[in-house]
Amino acid sequence: LKVYNLSDITVNYLISNYGRQTDTIMNYFRELEGSDTDLRLLRSELRFTVYHEMILTLSDFFIRRTGLAFFDVNKVNRYRELMSREFKMLAGLTDEMQRQQLNDLDRFLEKITFLEGKNPRESNGK
Repeated sequence: LKVYNLSDITVNYLISNYGRQTDTIMNYFRELEGSDTDLRLLRSELRFTVYHEMILTLSDFFIRRTGLAFFDVNKVNRYRELMSREFKMLAGLTDEMQRQQLNDLDRFLEKITFLEGKNPRESNGK
């Protein structure tokens, strides 16, 4: 995994979350283009979870599968729109379904930032 210039933290995250399936995620990573390593890795994880774990919603991905909504909400906010479009394509969502998925994710993020005592508008980039 070092050949992809991933940090030790990222490597440990992948292996602890996906185990042997990390190889499949890295295969998706190799197939995707772009200079933003974080985005490529997120897209690879999304593909893996849609194709192999049958996640049902964007919130399912960011909350249950990756935990990013709890541990790196800034990353979720930074990539939520792009990942929403990717999920729409992978899952065959309609525009309305995509909007609903984003709204559901935003409501969850607002709840957790409120519980943490943060201003949800600042944390959510609104």
